[in-house]
Amino acid sequence: MAELKILVQGYARIEKNGYQASSATVLVRDNGKIILVDPGCNEARLLSALKKEKVKLQDIDYIFLTHFHLDHILNIRLFPQTTILDVDT
Repeated sequence: MAELKILVQGYARIEKNGYQASSATVLVRDNGKIILVDPGCNEARLLSALKKEKVKLQDIDYIFLTHFHLDHILNIRLFPQTTILDVDT
């Protein structure tokens, strides 16, 4: 059975010069594979959450993107060798 965990709680807030936002990031473990859904744009929060789960960047088998807003995709740069999937794949 697949295991799902919210790694990073998404947020959107008004800042002095506009908005700041990052998507929720979900970790999926299933059949020995690790999938990261929407890695977001807050690198520090993502890395901290992965470390807490004892998951290294290279352990991620797939990244799934729900859509292409920057607050959902910016952290894909941390996974240059990982297969990226999206709703059109």
